[in-house]
Parts: sequence; structure tokens; C-alpha cells
Amino acid sequence: MHIGIDGSGTFAVDSAQPGSPGVVAAVVVAERNRPALERYVRDKCKEWGLEELHAVELSLRQLQEVCAWIGGGELLVWTAALTDSALFPDDKLEDWRERQAGELVEATSTVTSERLEEILSRRSLEWHLSRIRADGQRSLPTPHFVEHLFVLPRVIGDAVQAAVDAHDGPEWQDEFDALQVWIDDSSAKDAKTQVRDLVKPILASPGLALVPPRRGGVDHPLFTKHVRDGRRGDILSLIGDRIEFVDSRTEPVCQLADVVAWTVRRYAERPTAEQAARLYRLLRPRQHGIEGSRGVRIMWMRGVDGDPAAPYMHIAPIVTRLEPA
Repeated sequence: MHIGIDGSGTFAVDSAQPGSPGVVAAVVVAERNRPALERYVRDKCKEWGLEELHAVELSLRQLQEVCAWIGGGELLVWTAALTDSALFPDDKLEDWRERQAGELVEATSTVTSERLEEILSRRSLEWHLSRIRADGQRSLPTPHFVEHLFVLPRVIGDAVQAAVDAHDGPEWQDEFDALQVWIDDSSAKDAKTQVRDLVKPILASPGLALVPPRRGGVDHPLFTKHVRDGRRGDILSLIGDRIEFVDSRTEPVCQLADVVAWTVRRYAERPTAEQAARLYRLLRPRQHGIEGSRGVRIMWMRGVDGDPAAPYMHIAPIVTRLEPA
């Protein structure tokens, strides 16, 4: 099982204007369907003279063709989440990050030494805290924190849940024995490793535990091996170290995630633009349902006044108001 992830837009909530969202999208494809996906991407790149399928470089006709292929087949499913500076305001960010650090201290105080090593990726607790908190020399920059420690873990969780729901039954056992997450990122190797290790404690949080699928229930292959609290699936146990940051040119599933993320962002920004709406409608048939509804997840910091999610309700029936993980 493969999950390709890419982002679009800005996560600089300390400088961006409200209404300029950052979107992270994930495309899920089973290993047995991956060759067909790769062949499609490779053929389109050759036909159009492109190094990769990158949404900003595609014409409207090409975008329509790719979106129709994604939404019109049965090879994959996708999911996405977004936030912006009204949903995650900069003036509340420092307090949020301090609470996130406190939650991590509390969560690690009651686990076994073996689980602690898994959660912290064999790094010290202080290493994690120094990057989560906002007031230190080693703190993650705001855009990286918002994208990688606020939106990304939720998208990974939704994508794994999508994989479980869409591949429900013992015939998929081998797929879940080697689930791989690919994230498009051209940062330096050390930065990628840091983000991967920082994401793990959030993936281990109770809020990201998996729900058994309707048909297979707790007998689903995943739940026979990776269970927490008796019934809910453990994402961190399932994924382990199989989170890799890659150049999207080497991973076609990330290229399709780029198209999804870009399309979602354009429609989120332009709800009355017919071209943006048409592209989104083409994708919709393969959009995974979240909590019983089919829509993009809005990431909203709990405690923000008013209704900053209102501009996005045309695209997102799911509004997630979060406390720190």
C-alpha cells in the first residue's frame, strides 16, 4: 500500500492573509494497482513533453484530463485538509505550541520504555520539545510547524483510514504488511529526518487512532496486528519508519497528490469560479469520506473566535477544531 502526499499554497500563517489556504493532499494506491498508476503518469509526461505532472505547469485541458482519470477510475482514493491564517492565527501560535509540548510530556510519562523509544524515534524528549516550542533557537519555523506538525499528521491519519476503508478484507493482508508513505519535499536530508521524527508522537496520539472498517471490522488485516485499546488501530505501529521524503519526480503517486492539492486549493479560494469547480467535481468520485461525510477537512485551532471556516464550507463539511495532539 502506498500513500503519496504533497502540499499546495502557503502555511506561513504569520504573514499570509486570510483566504490564502495551505492544502495537504494524499493519494492512496494499492501495490497491485501501482504499476497502472505509474504507467499513466509516465505516458502523460511523455505525451506532453513534461518531466513530471506538476499542476502549475499543466494547461486547463491537461488538468481536466488528469482529474477525470483520478476521479473516473477505481485505482486510488484521495483525501485532503487545509488551514489558513484565520483558522490558525499567528497570535495564538506560541501558546498552542507550548500546550503541544505539554501534551507530549504528559503522553510520554505513562508509556513503557519500548513504546517511548518508538514514539520519540530514539531521540530525547528534550530534542522534541526544543523544536515544538516557539521560543528557542531550535524551534521549527512557523510555516514548517503548521504544515508538518498541524496539518500533515491529520492527513496521514485520514489517508491510512482511507486505505483501510477502501481495502477491506483478508485479500489485502499483504498490502498492509508494508504500507509506505511518500511525502514530496526537496529539503535537506537532515531536515526531512527531523520532520519525520517529530511527526511520530502525533501519529501515536489517541485522536489519530484508526476506526475498524464496516465490513471487516476488527478482523481487518491491519487490526489483527496493530491494535490499541482493544479496538482502534495504531497508525504509528503500522507505519513505523516507512515515512520517506522524496523528490516527486521519482514518485508518480506524489505527482497525482500535487494535482489534487492544487485543485482543492483553487476551488477553496474561488468557490464561484466555474473552471475550479469543474476540476474539483471531476476528482470527487474518488474522494474518501471523513467521519461519514465526503469533503476536505478544515483544520481549525480550538479557541479561535467567530466562524473563520465559513468561506470554505462549499468544499468542506468536516471542520476539525483541534486541541494540541
